[in-house]
Amino acid sequence: METMTAIAPDKDTGSHDKDRLSGFFDGLDASPPLYGTEAEPGPAKLAYAHYTLDTGRTVGHWWVAEYDPGSQHAYGYRKLESHPEGTWGYFSLRTLSSVISRKGQGVVRDSGWSATPMAEVFDAEGWRW
Repeated sequence: METMTAIAPDKDTGSHDKDRLSGFFDGLDASPPLYGTEAEPGPAKLAYAHYTLDTGRTVGHWWVAEYDPGSQHAYGYRKLESHPEGTWGYFSLRTLSSVISRKGQGVVRDSGWSATPMAEVFDAEGWRW
């Protein structure tokens, strides 16, 4: 069984599906900088982008609330098999863009996503804070 911990960055970046990476970072500079939403409670934070990795057995989700274009680091909410309750934290979008599962799936950005309060994300998914 493949788990979210079984994923690793792809060493051969030339093998990425260019369509999957098209728009991966677009528009993120409109999100607040890192530490820019510290005073806001979690449910009020806006998620400016949503990324997923669906291996067929597990699904990982990342929502971006803050972003630094220079380092390509983000702060947001992550919900992974290894942390099913979800957690706020920092992650590298550069690393996410290079992750390929053992079955060949990569992290993709939800192209239809628009800035959404995390409270609405939780309501839509049926999760609890």
